[in-house]
Amino acid sequence: MGKTQRRKKIVDLETSIRHLRSARRQLKDISDEELDALPPEKRKEWARLLQELSVAITRLETADLQNLSQEFLAKEPHLRAATTRLDEDLGQLTDAVSMIAATSAAIKTVTDIVSLLA
Repeated sequence: MGKTQRRKKIVDLETSIRHLRSARRQLKDISDEELDALPPEKRKEWARLLQELSVAITRLETADLQNLSQEFLAKEPHLRAATTRLDEDLGQLTDAVSMIAATSAAIKTVTDIVSLLA
């Protein structure tokens, strides 16, 4: 991979990381009162999503950029699109149930692609 392509991939990963951090921050900003009002299964889902977002962020932050697999590189635009869409969706939502649902819908794509990192 040439220096220009490698630089573009770094920028793309940084964009995905930024969107995932924003999503995690928005989930963390749900008030205790709102979380307490949720059914137990929604609170568990909220906690699981926070954990999965944190793992995805860590894996992207520690990725060996010199050794990204071709499979990851091919799917990276899908990761960027999914994280961008998630960030935009969460920016428009205000209630915890909708925020959890939006994150839940996106997290599978994110974790599937991030799992391709060595």
